[in-house]
This record gives sequence, C-alpha cells and structure tokens, in this order.
Amino acid sequence: MVTVVVILGIVAGMAITRFGHDTLATVDAEGVARRVTLAMRLARRQAISEGVNAAVILSPDGTAVSSFTVVRAAASGDEPVEAVMPVASGVTMVATAARWEFDYTGALATPSGGTVTITSPGWTWTITMNALTGQPRLSRVAS
Repeated sequence: MVTVVVILGIVAGMAITRFGHDTLATVDAEGVARRVTLAMRLARRQAISEGVNAAVILSPDGTAVSSFTVVRAAASGDEPVEAVMPVASGVTMVATAARWEFDYTGALATPSGGTVTITSPGWTWTITMNALTGQPRLSRVAS
C-alpha cells in the first residue's frame, strides 16, 4: 500500500512539473479574458443606467496591453470606477483600440466594433465587440 502511494506521488510530481507552467498561464489568460469581458459589460450597463458615457481603457505597454480599467466619461475628465487591473505575466493581450466607450443606449460610441485578443500557450480568447448593441462575445480557440 505504501509503495502504491509513493508511486502515485512520483507520477503526480512528474505531471505537475510537465504541465504546471502552461496550465497556470492558461488559467491566468482565461481569467484576464473573463475580467475584460466583465469590464466591458460593467461599462455598458453603467452608461445605460446613469445616462452618461462609460469606457474601458486598455493601457498599452509597447505592442501589448499591460492593464485595463473602467471609467466614467465626464466633461472634466475620466473618473475611475474600478481599480486598474494588470494583465498577468505570460499572457499577451492586444486590441484593435485602446478605448472602448459606450453611450447612454449601450452602443459603442468609439470604436465601431473590433476585437480584444488574449493569448497564452495553447489557447487564444477573442472578445468580439458588437458596435450596435455594445455586447461583448467571448470565444476560445486552440492556438
């Protein structure tokens, strides 16, 4: 019985070291994809409920996005609604626009549609923004 437990422990240790890094990067990327999608939905709902424009701002670091936040668009400048969320290391996020602003109807004010792509080893998540409704659609594809 002890021998079986030891063998199972060795096999589990080998599996963790083999699949550990890529698995963690995939979990991080999926988390980022879901958080960005939820941020888009929050900004859209806020714009509808308050009757003022709200936006998700993606902060670039070179060619990739390093963080994102939800803001309320005001004449005096953007007012943060949510804390700045960093993109996990090992995860790449690129977008067709850095600012996704929703008007009082929930439609995208700027840009007129587009995508946000989050990539990890083995998987790619794409958030497709509908310009008319402002609804984000999250999809996952094997890389």
